[in-house]
Amino acid sequence: MERMKKMRLKSLALILVSALLAGMLAACSPLPASGKGEFTLEEAVTVEVDASKKLELVNTTSEKTVIWESDDETIAKVSRTGTVTGMKVGETVVSASAGGYYQECKVTVTDDKDAEPDAPVDPDAVIPADGAIGSVAQLRSIGSNAGLLRRNYYLTQDIDFAGGDMETIGTWDVPSATYSGIFDGKGFAIMNVTFTGGSANKNTNRDGATFGNAMFSMLSGTVKNLNLINVKAQGDGFCGAIAGKNSGKIENCYVGGSLTRIACANGWLWWVPGGGLAAINDADTGMIESCLYNGPEVTGGYALVGWNFGTAKDCYAALDRYPAETDEESLILPEGEVILEGEGVAAGPSSCAFLSDSQLKAPASYVGFSSAVWEMIDGKMAYLKGAGERGWAVF
Repeated sequence: MERMKKMRLKSLALILVSALLAGMLAACSPLPASGKGEFTLEEAVTVEVDASKKLELVNTTSEKTVIWESDDETIAKVSRTGTVTGMKVGETVVSASAGGYYQECKVTVTDDKDAEPDAPVDPDAVIPADGAIGSVAQLRSIGSNAGLLRRNYYLTQDIDFAGGDMETIGTWDVPSATYSGIFDGKGFAIMNVTFTGGSANKNTNRDGATFGNAMFSMLSGTVKNLNLINVKAQGDGFCGAIAGKNSGKIENCYVGGSLTRIACANGWLWWVPGGGLAAINDADTGMIESCLYNGPEVTGGYALVGWNFGTAKDCYAALDRYPAETDEESLILPEGEVILEGEGVAAGPSSCAFLSDSQLKAPASYVGFSSAVWEMIDGKMAYLKGAGERGWAVF
C-alpha cells in the first residue's frame, strides 16, 4: 500500500515537472504556427533617452499583422511599425507577435546627456557654455548634433547670412534629432538665409522628396522673441519659417520681409502644406502663440500653420499679402481637416486672424500680445522689444 502511494506521488511529480517544462518552452519559443512561417528578432538593443531605433524582423513570411508591445512603456515605447523610443533609463522587453509566433527583444535605455557634443570644425563656431550666439558660424554649427540639440541658446545681435544657406536644425521625422532646448531671440533677427535639408541632415522621404525645411525641422522645445527676416524655406512639403513640425512652443515671434519665401512644391498635390510659421502644429503639446506673419503669400500652404492639430492662438497675418478670394481659407488648416472654399476657418482651439494694413498699425488689433514683449504704437506695426524698432516693420 505504501509502495503504491509512493508511485502515485512520483507520477504526480513527473506530470507537474512536465507541465512546468512545457510552459517554460512555450514562453521561450514561437507559438504554434497559424501563419506561413517563423520569424526572428534582435535579442537585445540599446537606445538613449529620447532616441529611437527601428527593430527589424528577419525571415518574416507570415502574412499576419505584426503586433508590437512593450512590457514597460515608462522605460521604452514601441510604435506600430517596431520603432523603439527610450523614455527613461532602465530595461524592459519589447515583443512582436504575428501569425501565431512571437519573439522578444531586451531593450536597455541609457542617458548620454552629459556626453560632450561633437566639436565643430570651425573654431569660430564654438558656442560658449551660456549659449550665446552672435555669428553665422555658431548658428550653423548646431545642425543635427545630438549634444547641441538639447542646449539652450540666445542671440546677442542680429545675424545676417547675406543670402547664404543654413542646414535645418534637427532632422525631419527623426525623434532623436529634435531640438528640445530653449532658443531665445532676445528681439534680434536672423535674416537673408535659405533653410535647407543638406547632407548633414537629409530631410528626404524614401521617394527623394524634401520635407521639413525650416529653421527647426523638428521642434519639441521653445522658440521665442525671434525675428526671421527675408528667409526662405522651400521643398516638396511641410515647409515653414520657424518649424517643419512643432510639438513644443513658438511664442512672440515675427516672420516678415518682402524676400521671404515659404513654398511647398507639392503642398496641395500631396496634402503636405506648409505654413508661414510652422507646417505642422502637433496634437496635445503643440502651441503657437502671439506671433505675426507679414511675409508674401505662402505657396502650397497657409499663412500661419499648415496642419494644426494643437493650439494656435492670438496669431496674425497680413491680409493684403493674400488674394481677396482666398481670405480666411488661407490662414490656417485647423484640426487636421481640409478646408473647402467658402467654409472659412473651422472651430477649434484657434483665435487667429488676418489683419489689413490699417489694422496692423492699430494696437487694439493685437489681442493677446503682451506689452512687456511687443511695442504697439498707433500708426506702426507691432514689433518685438529688446532690439528696438527696425526698418522691416512694414514692406
